[in-house]
This record gives sequence, C-alpha cells and structure tokens, in this order.
Amino acid sequence: MLVATTLPKLAPGAVVSHASAAVLHGLPILGVPPTRVHVTRNQQHGGSSRGPLHTHTRPTGDTRVVVVDGSPTTEVTQTVLDCSRSLDFEAAVVIADASLHRKLTTTADLETALGAAGFRRASARPEAVRWELVCWG
Repeated sequence: MLVATTLPKLAPGAVVSHASAAVLHGLPILGVPPTRVHVTRNQQHGGSSRGPLHTHTRPTGDTRVVVVDGSPTTEVTQTVLDCSRSLDFEAAVVIADASLHRKLTTTADLETALGAAGFRRASARPEAVRWELVCWG
C-alpha cells in the first residue's frame, strides 16, 4: 500500500489524514482511489504536494490520533471533517454517511468537531457534514 511505503520516509509527527485516513479506516472513497498519501503536520503554514505525497499543515494540538495498520492516523471524526474540506460534496457525504452508519463516529461528535473546526469560508465545504447531521438527526 502507498501509505506503508511513504510514511517511513516522513519526518516524525506526520499523521495520515484526509482521504488517506478514510482509506485506512475502511471508509468508501467515491470515484478513483487516492493516488497520493495525505498527511498532516503540526505547523501553521507550509503545506505542499510533491509526487505521491500531499502534506497539509495545521496546529494539531487537539487532534486525536489513532494507530491504524501501524500508521498514526487522524481519528474518524477528524477524518470526516478533513474530507469535507478537501473532497467534493458527494464524496464527503459518502464518507460521513459511512462513518455514521458503521458507528465509527456520532452526530454529537461531528457537531462538536464542526463547531470547533473554525472553517474558513474560502476553503471550507462543511455542507457535507451538515447534510449528514440533518439526515441522521
């Protein structure tokens, strides 16, 4: 798997995130599977995309991390929010719906995380998560 071959080459503290975390959590990806490994590093700025690696940055002090298949990975609730930021609406809804259906997260956890996320209008698409909360509410 691409994650297993890429992660050992990264600096300490990198956490598998976004669509790559969704794959590790067994959540369905709509369309073509990711061809890049998405990771998040505890930095304010400096994200990049090179070859098979897409690095996101944000302060990760409150981010809950779990180990999946030996890789540090964002927990499911954070993964759902990350995917709502980076994927199109339909793909994000599929991930949010599957995470709720499989009881990997709850509507309460998503509501709390969504409220605390501080989405920036220009880059955020939290509608997918909000849609799921309405459907599951």
